[in-house]
This record gives sequence, structure tokens and C-alpha cells, in this order.
Amino acid sequence: MVSKNSKMQATLAVNSVLASLLPGAAAITGSNKKVSKPRVAKAQLIDMNLKKRLELQEKDVYLEKRKEKRARKSTLRKRREEEFEMEQKAKLQILNKHREQGTLTQKEKAYLDELAKRNTKKLKSWDLEDDVKEDFLEIQAQILNDTKESSKRRSSKKKNKNKGFKQTLSSSSKVQDHRYPGLTPGLAPVGLSDEEESSDDE
Repeated sequence: MVSKNSKMQATLAVNSVLASLLPGAAAITGSNKKVSKPRVAKAQLIDMNLKKRLELQEKDVYLEKRKEKRARKSTLRKRREEEFEMEQKAKLQILNKHREQGTLTQKEKAYLDELAKRNTKKLKSWDLEDDVKEDFLEIQAQILNDTKESSKRRSSKKKNKNKGFKQTLSSSSKVQDHRYPGLTPGLAPVGLSDEEESSDDE
């Protein structure tokens, strides 16, 4: 049998030859045994498993919290939407009452017009049933007719005011209009000359 010292010397010699001929080549080890990974103790394995389990539990808790948060948000959103719809219905009832009584303010009319425009856009984008469309179009036509009538009344009032103002102007004797046909303001009348005017003055 070959001694350990002679084996070690032989491997050193081979390694030096390899290093001189092939720089960067891997050195040969003296033992034929495979290099095994260091064994992990059982306590370490248990510790690693516990850590993994804790991570998974934390992840599950995080996911559960996220689900709960989403559910809370959705219920809150639904509640807000329901409240908003109730407010809108109440507003519309009040506006209908005002419209029937004829006491709509400018703000309320503008709101109704805006609502009608919005709803027509929705109608165009949605594919509603015929009954719903007919109902909506009737309501819209009614609102538009009411607003047109009120604007006609306003314009007729304005016209009447203007007529009255013009009549008071023409009837008053203080304001007189001295105009001659075919003249530019500031020029003498057609039949008169400057000499005639001066002789009239003297």
C-alpha cells in the first residue's frame, strides 16, 4: 500500500505540472471520496419548517385582511350609491312638484335640462326595452315643453316691456328728432345753402 505522504507528493507534482501547462485548470485533490454537503442538524430543519409555516400563515392572514377590506369597500360603495339614488329621487319629486306648480327657479330648470341631456346620452349608449324608452321619452318631451313655454313667456314679457318703453319715448314731448331725408348728420338741408342761412340770421 502506498502511504499518505507519497500520495500527497504525487498529487502536488501533478498539480504543479498541470498549473504550468494549463493555467487555470482545477487542482486535483488527494482523496477519492466525494465531497458531501455538510449535514443539517434536525433542530435546524425544524426551525426552517417552522419559519416557512409562519410565512405561509402571515401570507394567508394578509390575503384574508385584503379580502375583508375589499368586501368593506364594496358594501360602503353600494350604500353610498343607494343613498345617492334616494337623494336623486327626492330631488326629482321636489322638482316635479315645482314644475306642476309653475315655481321652477332658473337653477332647477338648468338642472332638469342637464339631467335630460345626461339621460339621453345614457339612452343612446344602453339598449333599453321599448317600454322604458317610451316612458323616458315622454318625460323628456314634457320637461322640454315646459322649459320652452317658460322661455316663451319670458321673451314675450321682454317684448312687452320694450314696446312700452318705445311708446313712452315717442309720446314724450321732450325728445324730438330733427331729421331730414338724404342728409348726413351735420350737413345743411338739400334746398338750403350756407348764404341763405346767414341771411336768415341777420
